Amino acid sequence: MYALTTFFILSAVGVGFIAERWGGGGGPEWESSGFVLLQIRFLIVWGLAVLGDWLQGPYFYLVYERHGYDRISIQRLFIIGCISAASLGVYLASLADRVGRRRMAIVYFGIYALACFCVHFQPFWVLVVGRVCSGIATSLLFVVFDSYYVQQSKERGFPEKSLKKTFKKASLIQGFTAVIAGIVTQPAVEGTSFHTLGPLAMGKELAAYDLAILVFLLGVVITCYLWEDDSSSLRMLRYEGNASSFKLCNGLKRRKVVDIVCLGGIQTLFESSMNAFTVLWTPAMQRTGEKDLPFGMIFAGLMASLMLGSILFSASTTFLTVEMTLSISLVVGMGSLVGPGVWQDAAGYQVFLAFCVFESCVGVYYACIFTLKAKIVPEKARASIYGVFRIPINTATVLLLLLTMPVAWMFRLCGALIGGGLFIVLFMMANSTTQDKLAVSISNRRTRGYHSISKS
Repeated sequence: MYALTTFFILSAVGVGFIAERWGGGGGPEWESSGFVLLQIRFLIVWGLAVLGDWLQGPYFYLVYERHGYDRISIQRLFIIGCISAASLGVYLASLADRVGRRRMAIVYFGIYALACFCVHFQPFWVLVVGRVCSGIATSLLFVVFDSYYVQQSKERGFPEKSLKKTFKKASLIQGFTAVIAGIVTQPAVEGTSFHTLGPLAMGKELAAYDLAILVFLLGVVITCYLWEDDSSSLRMLRYEGNASSFKLCNGLKRRKVVDIVCLGGIQTLFESSMNAFTVLWTPAMQRTGEKDLPFGMIFAGLMASLMLGSILFSASTTFLTVEMTLSISLVVGMGSLVGPGVWQDAAGYQVFLAFCVFESCVGVYYACIFTLKAKIVPEKARASIYGVFRIPINTATVLLLLLTMPVAWMFRLCGALIGGGLFIVLFMMANSTTQDKLAVSISNRRTRGYHSISKS
């Protein structure tokens, strides 16, 4: 049943993709060979970055269970990763504005490979080291890669709408690689037996982490080959004095500062809930009482839904604004998380379908938030500000996971947080409309004043 659902979701993604290509017509003038080449180079490296991350996804919870740890211990390990992301990760992410985003992308691949290697050991302190490395890598993943592309795109003079096109594809690839991860890891885990070589554990769920290590090592090589060094360009962009996102904000217009703060709030409320979901979806499925759940195939179905979300983003933004599309996805995402929390006796398949709806909303969210960040955040301190965003996200995730309430109540709380994110999006839309009207009013007054001076 899970495999059949995954097949139908993938079929819907395929139909949507073909329909979009069929009805797209010719590309705009700016879609030259230079744009396509830059886009391909970015998407290949991005695909490897998220593939290595997703390969761990189906068995993140189960691999620690294999080492003999319970749910509370696993949540503590996840919390350690979040603290690492909020401290060391933010510092290293801010370095990207100084030493270059390409170099920090290479650091991402290297440090995440080390994190996956640490999981092969049973002692808690080694797992803690792995989670620290993983937290740093997660911060870099959501800061460095899109920052690099936005900078390269603007340097070449491509219009802002080209970013939406690329980030839609990035969201699609994020879902596609996740589906591949779920499908590939299932036979890798089932086809190996658990064994130890001294202190090193091998086989079963750890096979997924071995695949991730190979992908990350490949990512180092491909990034060095495909991406141009950007450190010299960033030195030219750097403003005088000690570069900091807070100092930069002092020179921005009030509306820009409000939009940046709102972006941080939306990301904090949604992504902290999404991070909690990453830990909770496995025990939520186990709670249904079904035996021998195919976690690899379930994960593939969830990630196929993520791909579907990127197709829905592309379709909806042809007649809706990005902000309106984001608000609709938050409403649906909130309902899909509250559902499993309310259905105490729901069957595993019902919970799975609700989670698929949520992941579709995540796909829409990623495409929307990438587009909004590219439009709102200033280039000079892009990576620094993105890094600052990670602090409240990880703090909120830690606070969520410190709670020991039942899984059902955790989902209700996550739904409430997403509702808070929806409120901020609506505030942004209202504030934008008000500021636009004010700008038009001021412009009209100036025009009338100019005409009266001319007449006199």
